[in-house]
Amino acid sequence: AEKQAVDLRLHRAIVGSPETVARKLAAFLEETRVQEIFAVTDTYDQSDRLSSYELLADVVSDLARSLRPEFPGDQHGCDANRYDQARQQCHPARN
Repeated sequence: AEKQAVDLRLHRAIVGSPETVARKLAAFLEETRVQEIFAVTDTYDQSDRLSSYELLADVVSDLARSLRPEFPGDQHGCDANRYDQARQQCHPARN
């Protein structure tokens, strides 16, 4: 039962380098056509967690730009630049 619970939780997990995450996330978005995703990074150290989210923000920003013509959120005023603005607010020294 415990193994099944873990397998179920990790079934849609996307783990890897920025390139791997971009490829798997694009495939997930294409398959599901969802307009929203939730990201969870299970790390003990807060700096590792922030670094992971920064990498993900870069991936999502690039992905949103590349999918923009097909991006379902565009019909509702979604703007890929919004991701860049959010990243700049959280990490101004990085930009």
